[in-house]
Amino acid sequence: MTHVVRSLVPDSIVLSDAQETIARQVFGPRRWRPFDPRPGANVTITPDAMSYVIASTPGAATPDDASLIGAGQVYSIHSPHLPEVRAGSNITITRDALGYIISAAGGGALAFGRVDRDNAGNYTTISTTFVDVDTTNVAVTITTGARRCRVTVVANGYSSNAAFTVALDIAIDGTREGNDLGLIFTNNSDPISLSFSHITGVLTAASHTFRIQWKVSNAGTTGNLYASTATTKLRLMVEELNLIA
Repeated sequence: MTHVVRSLVPDSIVLSDAQETIARQVFGPRRWRPFDPRPGANVTITPDAMSYVIASTPGAATPDDASLIGAGQVYSIHSPHLPEVRAGSNITITRDALGYIISAAGGGALAFGRVDRDNAGNYTTISTTFVDVDTTNVAVTITTGARRCRVTVVANGYSSNAAFTVALDIAIDGTREGNDLGLIFTNNSDPISLSFSHITGVLTAASHTFRIQWKVSNAGTTGNLYASTATTKLRLMVEELNLIA
């Protein structure tokens, strides 16, 4: 049997994964029992422009009302959350005495990478063009789908000259994300947070390498970034998101 579940989110939002769609539309607070798959059925979720098509293969006998109430105890207005799954996953529904057991397979996990760099001292630069902070040791490589990623940098640093700036940026496969002054900058000559979070555009489905780059605005200035257990480590984190637009 096949059912179409209309989206409860604005039309301008494109959801690529089953995770949020199921939680809000199929078992969410307003629609926790929109269709009646049989126990043991495989439920495949396919997105189109406006909705998700839910198709299930035959299972055992249609559950009785007591079983449906049991399902509501698991995925009702009191507990509308489902495991995180990706588009293309098969969701298997089985029934026990109290309700439904939902498991997913085939979609794979979203990618994540992290570096906590202890350089045993500060990083410094006098470059007036963007260069890698550390090409080898401050880099994250992950394989993503055609999705956006969130890049988070936890950094503390300063400029040696309060008249001039030190700027940080993110480079993906060698191409910077920011503008002339990167994604964050300071001319503070005292230590200051240079931490930031940035969401990329939609990447290609491939392996990608993320690095922190930086520069100073003028010759004669030195940029400093802390990177040791004696002060604070330099951290770079990259997480693939459930976003294709």
